[in-house]
Amino acid sequence: AVCVIGTPDLGKVAVVCVGATLVGSIVLTASVGDEVQAGQEMGYFQFGGSTVVAVFREGAIDIEADLLEQSGRSVETKLFMGEHIATTRKNAD
Repeated sequence: AVCVIGTPDLGKVAVVCVGATLVGSIVLTASVGDEVQAGQEMGYFQFGGSTVVAVFREGAIDIEADLLEQSGRSVETKLFMGEHIATTRKNAD
């Protein structure tokens, strides 16, 4: 599932829900046109491990240097919900 969110500071952000092995389904609890606040549930995965990919416009965020270094070496990095991974550039053009 792909959700496109309009934000005042970052423009449009695409959130791609990726169901991995043994995922029964992806349930979206937000509807088209809903306002979603940071940290608010917009959906969930049923049974199994999965991931979410956030896609920003070029120049909208600065990703933490250690994550860029790990990615450059093809090293998988485990992250936890709420962990700081990037800084926004407000009103990115």
